[in-house]
Amino acid sequence: MKNIKKNLICLTLWITGYIFVFAQPNTEDKTIDTTIVENVFRSSRCINQHTTYILPYRIMDFRISHRFGEFSSGAYNFYGLDGPANIALHFEYSPIKNGMFGIARSSLYKMYHGFVKYQVLSQRNNGKMPISLTLFAGAYVNTSKNADFTLPLHRWSYVNQIMASKKIKTLTTQVGFAHVHYNLVKYMTDKNTSYYITAGVRWQMNKYFALTGEYAYKLQPNSKVDKLYNNAGIGLEIQTFGHVFQMHVTNAFGIFENQALAYTSTQWRNGGVRFGFNVSRYFGI
Repeated sequence: MKNIKKNLICLTLWITGYIFVFAQPNTEDKTIDTTIVENVFRSSRCINQHTTYILPYRIMDFRISHRFGEFSSGAYNFYGLDGPANIALHFEYSPIKNGMFGIARSSLYKMYHGFVKYQVLSQRNNGKMPISLTLFAGAYVNTSKNADFTLPLHRWSYVNQIMASKKIKTLTTQVGFAHVHYNLVKYMTDKNTSYYITAGVRWQMNKYFALTGEYAYKLQPNSKVDKLYNNAGIGLEIQTFGHVFQMHVTNAFGIFENQALAYTSTQWRNGGVRFGFNVSRYFGI
């Protein structure tokens, strides 16, 4: 309990410092430009993790996400491309300005997911609001038949997150704090609730290509039995009219936040990474 409090204090100071440093008004800027900074992110996901990005008003995003098997499975398994695979379908929509919601289904644990997301602050060109700040809340239900659940409520898990991002020229950085809760865990010694510091980066190389990266630091182990690791990934993002293609390498097999943050069971150092991609198509409704 003392470690949790100590970690939370450190986290609070870190995020507060990030916001304080980047949220100082530019007193030398005499312009009256208050327009929102464009393309802080181009997608609601960096790789697995959410970004501060909110879909434009009345735009729907249909996304297909795919994760292959581990590179360490070798040439016989074509370095993971033969599987096993995890596939997710997402439908996301922005019914109000600065707000959006989404529903999705993942093949891993036959899991269904719903979330809401709202951007509290938007970075402005005149420097009076130099960061974007977004809140996220998601719920997940495991519908697998072979899972050991006594009550329907045991199938549910939840993620809450706060994210702050800052774009400087072609570089965007993001930090956040995530809370993950499972109503039922695998072992009695496992923790139902875990906390994470999240970070993301995006570098716009030119009009169409960007490099991305993300990392999630677990503030304390949530299992004493299973070996679980921090989620990390690097990727290449390609934007065309109406589409965003994201190709990446990550050690997370789970696509949803509750899986990628809390239950990543492989690590980079021994080849426990996999190729994956997200393909988004935007529609005006």
